Amino acid sequence: MGTDLLTIGAFAKASRLSPKALRLYDRLGLVTPARVDPFSGYRLYAPAQLERARLVAWLRRLGMPLARIQRVCELAESDRGAGAPVAAARPGTQGGAAAREVRAYWAAVETETTARRDLATFLIDHLSGKDGPEMTEQNATTENIRWHAHPHDASSATPRAPLGIRYAALTDAGRVRGNNQDTAYAGERLLAVADGFGAGGGTASAAAVDVFKRLETDTEWLATDVGLPAAGAKRSATDAAWSASGVEPSASGSVADSVGELLNVLDDAVREAGRAVHGAAASDDASRESGTTLTAALWTGSRLALVHIGDSRAYLLRDGGLFQITHDHTVVQTMIDEGRLSPEEAASHPQRALLARALTGGRGETAARTANDAERGAGEQTGAGERRDAPVSGANSSPSAQLRLHGVRLGDRYLLCSDGLSAVVPTARVRQSLSAATDPDDAVRTLVGLANEAGGPDNVSCVVADVVEAADG
Repeated sequence: MGTDLLTIGAFAKASRLSPKALRLYDRLGLVTPARVDPFSGYRLYAPAQLERARLVAWLRRLGMPLARIQRVCELAESDRGAGAPVAAARPGTQGGAAAREVRAYWAAVETETTARRDLATFLIDHLSGKDGPEMTEQNATTENIRWHAHPHDASSATPRAPLGIRYAALTDAGRVRGNNQDTAYAGERLLAVADGFGAGGGTASAAAVDVFKRLETDTEWLATDVGLPAAGAKRSATDAAWSASGVEPSASGSVADSVGELLNVLDDAVREAGRAVHGAAASDDASRESGTTLTAALWTGSRLALVHIGDSRAYLLRDGGLFQITHDHTVVQTMIDEGRLSPEEAASHPQRALLARALTGGRGETAARTANDAERGAGEQTGAGERRDAPVSGANSSPSAQLRLHGVRLGDRYLLCSDGLSAVVPTARVRQSLSAATDPDDAVRTLVGLANEAGGPDNVSCVVADVVEAADG
């Protein structure tokens, strides 16, 4: 058999892999024997193969899928061929290509784990009969379902006055584009911005917002399912007391039920909006390459329920600081999250407008498309929603949206905007203008004006809402 080769048993012991696993990895081409005896069929391995086998064992302990392990192993060998792992790293990153691949995988695992932990906390409290999850406010851009604790303790002996919102919306075609494909809306209960792209982008953005506008006046789900009055409806003394305390029960009397039902309704609305966009594009082949982003906030009387998909944004101005409370669903942002790209590199990346998630006309799912690409028909897409000329490992092609409940304070000012503002006006200038504006009308006019002063290369939409005492709203 040769003294320099190891039997499968000896190799399994040295690599911490079972013989059964080694046979599977041989069939998959992940760890192939150095030699197979032609008569006995015994697999024989070279000692030099132990490094790869041990790497496979470690990665399996991380829970990494075999296909991705294959990729890491190939990158590790390439790094070694380059002389050293560090030599393969780009400026601004740490380690070689294999290290970046593992870092990207683990970043995705941590994001998913965080989302599951938050959902598990909610379910535990819900099934335990508690009024609601006892969670503290955390990272403002965390994905998926998250409860942000109300800033006023519901058990306080001195309830605050009921709150309301004062709002304004403005959309403009900008200085370059001939038509406006954005949709902006502000009402008593709903704030929304949608940025359409493609030949039917305007229709797509309007269709998505129209779905959410129905929620604003749908008394059946507001009053029965979630325990909130419809827009324009008078609140009873009991309703006002719930709003003042910062929590609101569902029809069953449970705040946990109300939260769960509200999030379920919003999730259903996102899916319906996807179908509406798909339906709007179905009659026109050109429009099937169209779609829209969507950032919306439903006012509950004590919180804002946020829905977000795409690269439009929501900001909170509080105590003089401006905080982005949504996370951009772009391919470039995904690369930043995975450690593949630095923020400095992202600022000038040629595909910085490429979407990782959006509501599209193709299948009612997401697509990695820019408005310009959709209009030109450029770029071929794969089934995962990524353009083949811009492959990005880990780009999320799920149609899921970011859903969150955000606690409010008296004096908060919220901004929802399309990237026609955020892409051309520095954040510091946005904060300064929002802080100086006398009211929401003044704020939206100022911000749209700033975008146009910066060249107005895209449609621009802004919605601003102030949290005020209900008696003053």
